[in-house]
Amino acid sequence: MSGQLDLSDLPDDPTELMFAMLDETLDRVARKMAYSGNQTYIPVLLEFLRFQSQPEAIINMTSFLSRLKDNVPPTELMIYDPEQNQWKWWIEWLGNHPDVQPPEGYTGWKSQLFSVLDPGLGAFLYDGVKTDIRIEEILWGGVSKDGIPDLIDPPVVPAAEAG
Repeated sequence: MSGQLDLSDLPDDPTELMFAMLDETLDRVARKMAYSGNQTYIPVLLEFLRFQSQPEAIINMTSFLSRLKDNVPPTELMIYDPEQNQWKWWIEWLGNHPDVQPPEGYTGWKSQLFSVLDPGLGAFLYDGVKTDIRIEEILWGGVSKDGIPDLIDPPVVPAAEAG
């Protein structure tokens, strides 16, 4: 990878590389994932994309995702559709590609990620948890666990009067 950023100090093991984001810059970890050609990293990069707010960071992350999706080698220039800069586009794409599975250790890693957002969220996910949906489909809703108050005595109207 002449002329490329040296990423050889980052782990090659997928589980270790996911957890490296706790100690390394996100850009380096995401770049190593994108340059690996390993599509199991797509769900991981999608989690990274979810929390990006700066336009340049969003473009970087979606370019990494597109590189993996289209299997573009790191030495090749890549052009992708600008609509792919949206997290929603990627969630729909992943939902339509059940063959793209996350790497081993993803559930435990996602638990730690969610624990950073809210310590109570991480308890819901752990390696080996039984689910009826794909772990990748579990998304943070933007509020802490129990952050939405209970609805007590809501107003009701008879069905005949409902609009």
